[in-house]
Amino acid sequence: MKYFVAWLKEAGHERLQTGQLGPHHLRAYFEHLASEPSRNGERRVIRSGATLNHHRRHLRACINWIAEMRPKRFPDVDALRKPLKPQPVAPREDVACTPAELLKFYRMAVQREDPKCPMEVTRKKRGRIENFKQCPPCVAATPVSRLFLVLALTGMRLSEALQLRWEHINLATGWVRIFSEKTGRPRTLQLLDAPEGALCPRFLELLKRWKLQAGDREFVLPHGKLDAPLHPKTPWGSTLRAAKIRRIGPQTLRRNWVSFCASIGIPAAVAALWAGHSAAVAEKHYRLQVMSRHQGTLEQAMGLDVVVEELIAGSVAQGAKA
Repeated sequence: MKYFVAWLKEAGHERLQTGQLGPHHLRAYFEHLASEPSRNGERRVIRSGATLNHHRRHLRACINWIAEMRPKRFPDVDALRKPLKPQPVAPREDVACTPAELLKFYRMAVQREDPKCPMEVTRKKRGRIENFKQCPPCVAATPVSRLFLVLALTGMRLSEALQLRWEHINLATGWVRIFSEKTGRPRTLQLLDAPEGALCPRFLELLKRWKLQAGDREFVLPHGKLDAPLHPKTPWGSTLRAAKIRRIGPQTLRRNWVSFCASIGIPAAVAALWAGHSAAVAEKHYRLQVMSRHQGTLEQAMGLDVVVEELIAGSVAQGAKA
């Protein structure tokens, strides 16, 4: 709603009352939202049809809530519902991320986390395009690479991964207790010795190494001098652009996790239970096609077993030097 309220102020409709709101206002708002100028006015923010439908759902829910009040706020609420109907969008990608894509994103994230690694910068200045290299001015408090591994190998929501604490993990049994902010229901993910098989046994070993490095830190993910881990949104986006692969976000990794669980033979109902969804929701909205069937663990299916082994070996070598 904040976007709609801001648009009303910019368009000179700050004092517009509910009885004066018409379909033409809503159509003008969505036309503005589809191609909105950026803050500096040098470019335009182009939003996808799915994003516009997301805004339509929120605005429709708000208008329906106001319409139920008495006395009536809208003389003709049915006329307002027509511009709020979802519009057809292009079908989403129905193929899961390949192991090569996941590995490439992780390698690029590690490379860009090195403060001495120069990055290519392209900017427009005084009508000319400048290309140069410079070291990053700062490093994210929560590393993209570590957040990526947690999301990719556990299927957690972003908020759940950021709030994951060491007290929620039993390093002896491999049980991870996940507290959902969305549903409020806790659930347990078994990384080791689940009835369906070993899910991520080597990642559990890596978590043990991370626990030794964490010391007194409460959260699993590092957060520097901050009170809690934060989503490194800008470094994540720059890593994705540098890797030159299709979009990989936290929600993409969650859908990817459910899909790879199916590829190693885990029933859809069990994967949905671990992800915090019903089997029908997981099958309809989260299940993607994996182009090849894998045997073994989830780490091997995603091609991240090599990364996990490298990190374990690196932590062992670091501990030996200490």
